[in-house]
Amino acid sequence: MISLIITTAPGREENLDACLKSIANQSLQPAEVIVTDDGNNGKNTAEKWTSILPIRYLSRPNDRCVSRSRNLAVNEATQDYLVFLDGDILLNPDGLKAYQAHFEALPDALLGGYFGNIFHHVSPSYFYKNREINYVDKRFEACLNDRFYPFIKLLQEPAFCCWSGNIGISRHHYNAIKGFNENLRGWGSEDVDFSVRAITAGLEIHFCIDTWGEHQIHCRNTAFHQKTKTEIEEGEKVFKNPHPPIDYQVRVLGHAKQVKNLHHRLMSFYTQQDPEVTPSIKAKFMKTDAAMVIRNLADESTELGCAFKIKTPEQTDFR
Repeated sequence: MISLIITTAPGREENLDACLKSIANQSLQPAEVIVTDDGNNGKNTAEKWTSILPIRYLSRPNDRCVSRSRNLAVNEATQDYLVFLDGDILLNPDGLKAYQAHFEALPDALLGGYFGNIFHHVSPSYFYKNREINYVDKRFEACLNDRFYPFIKLLQEPAFCCWSGNIGISRHHYNAIKGFNENLRGWGSEDVDFSVRAITAGLEIHFCIDTWGEHQIHCRNTAFHQKTKTEIEEGEKVFKNPHPPIDYQVRVLGHAKQVKNLHHRLMSFYTQQDPEVTPSIKAKFMKTDAAMVIRNLADESTELGCAFKIKTPEQTDFR
C-alpha cells in the first residue's frame, strides 16, 4: 500500500485544499496521507479532510527546505511505497491506482509522473473548474492518441528529468539512498540530486503517463522561490555535475486507456481554453489523429504546434 506524502508552504492553503480534494476522489485510496507544512499555515486546511482521508499533519519551522519536509514525513510513514506530491498538484482520479500497478511491476525503480510544468500555458482544471492549472509537461515533445514521445534528454539523462512534484519510490530504496539532501534549500535541484543518487545506487528511473496531474498556478514571486547567492550556487553545482551512466533503456509507461484519456483532454479541453493557443491551432487539435507538438525556442521558451504523422519510439511501453 501507499503512503502519500504532500508538502506545502505558507500561502498555498487553497492549493492544498484542492490537492486533498483530488486525493479524496482517488479510485484507490492511500493507506495514509502525511501533509508536511514548511510552517503551520496549512493546519486548518488539512484538518478539514480528516473525516474523509487518513491524514496526519506535520509542521516545522519555515525554512524553505522541502527536502526536510519530505524526510520528516518518511520518518513517520508506515507503508512500503511512497508517493510524493507537491501541494499544488491535482492528481487524476486513477493516479494512485496507476502508481500501485507500476510499483508491483517495477519495485526497484524511481517513477516520475507527468504533470503540467510550462507555466505560460494555462487552462481551467478538468476536474475542478474554479482552479487554474498548467497542463503541458515540457519533458515530452509530442503526444498522439496512445503515445507520448519524450525529448531525447529524458531518455539519455533521466535523473535530470525526474522532478519531485509527482514521483514514487519504495520506502526501502528511499532509505537506502538516505532521502533528500537537506543542504539544498528553496525550489528545484533537490529532486535532481535525489535522482542522481538513485541511479548511482543502482535504481532505474522510468516515467509514467497514467499517474499524471495538473499543476495549480500560483505566485512565483514568493519567499519560497527566492534564493540567496549561496543557495543558487549550491543548486547550480547539482546541474553541472556529470550525469551517472545508465545501462538500461528508460521506459515511458502507462495504461493505454489512461494515456488516451489524457491525450483527449489535452486536445479537446485544455488547449481549447488556453489563451496562448491560437484559434487555427485549436482547430487542428480537434482533427482525427492530430498530435500536440512542443517546440523549444532559442530564448528557452516553448510553443505548441500540431502534427499528424509521428514515428513511434522504441522506449514507449504502454499496456
